[in-house]
Amino acid sequence: MECIGRLAGRDGRLSGGLFCILLFFFVYFPFKIKRNYRQRKELQKEFTFVTTDSSLNVEFANGHYNKPWIDYLKWKESRNLFLLYHADNLYQIIPKRC
Repeated sequence: MECIGRLAGRDGRLSGGLFCILLFFFVYFPFKIKRNYRQRKELQKEFTFVTTDSSLNVEFANGHYNKPWIDYLKWKESRNLFLLYHADNLYQIIPKRC
C-alpha cells in the first residue's frame, strides 16, 4: 500500500506541473504579449522594409535604421513571415503580407 501512495503522489505532482506549464503558455504568455504590444506604441505604427543585397533598411514614423545582413545570426521562413535572429532568443518578425 505504501508503494501505491507514493505513485499517487508523483502523479499529483506531475499533473500539477503539467497544469502550470499549460497555464503559463495559454494564459500568462499571451497576456504578457498583448500587454507589451499595447504599451509599445511604436509597434502599432506602420513600418517600411526595404531589402538590398547587403542590408535590411527599416523606416518608421520616428526614424529609420539600416542593418547589414551579416549582423543577423540566422533566419527562418514560414508561409506567412520571416524571423531574423539577432541572437538565439531575440528575433525580429517580418510579415510577408503588404
